[in-house]
Amino acid sequence: MRLTDQLRDYTNAAFTGVWVQTQEPDEAEREILQMARDRKWRIAVWDIAQGLRVTGANPDAGAGDPIAAIKALPGLAHTTEEDKGTTILLLHNFHRFLASPEVMQTTFAQLIAGKDQRAFLVVLSPIVQIPVELEKLFVARTTGDTLATIERLGFREKRRSRPDHPTQEDPLAVIDCPCCGGTVVVAWNRQDELPELAECRRCETEFPYADREVYEIDLLDVAISEPLAYLPAAA
Repeated sequence: MRLTDQLRDYTNAAFTGVWVQTQEPDEAEREILQMARDRKWRIAVWDIAQGLRVTGANPDAGAGDPIAAIKALPGLAHTTEEDKGTTILLLHNFHRFLASPEVMQTTFAQLIAGKDQRAFLVVLSPIVQIPVELEKLFVARTTGDTLATIERLGFREKRRSRPDHPTQEDPLAVIDCPCCGGTVVVAWNRQDELPELAECRRCETEFPYADREVYEIDLLDVAISEPLAYLPAAA
């Protein structure tokens, strides 16, 4: 699935934090900017050297201040019911700043508020380095080397085998949950058709996926994840 297609799915599902691991951030930025123009989304880009770059707006945010950039996002977002579209802030190499408690807490607050604002933080970074406080608020997507490069290095993608090539025991068809990273079973044998949506019972969410994300695993190798804990509602 293309980066822009998956980003669209994440915004439709209201994942307000998206972490894109990529070795080509400029190319990823160009793709996302073009998608934003096509869909008439509002978008801004921030990095430590150039500061906040916004099309059609000029918010007051310091060039080297990640906190100011995040705090500028609500001002860019659509704030009325009649004009409640999508707003994205692209953050380059943001993993360098999340070790700061102030940056982490400001990011946390914006990710929560972004659900009502339709405002999304998208990190472009060569590594996935999410603080534990933000792990449940970010969904991570990995891009990077092409399949040809992967194969040239001697690796291959994990894939689901064809039904006409049976083995002694049919393995399960699974994918990795983009929210919690757990294993989600989408088919219990090779004869089962793959559903349109995968359901992660640990996260209690359904999400779309691409066929290339499906791979096979033996039943005994499926990791059993602990269920997420929820705090009781206040009386």
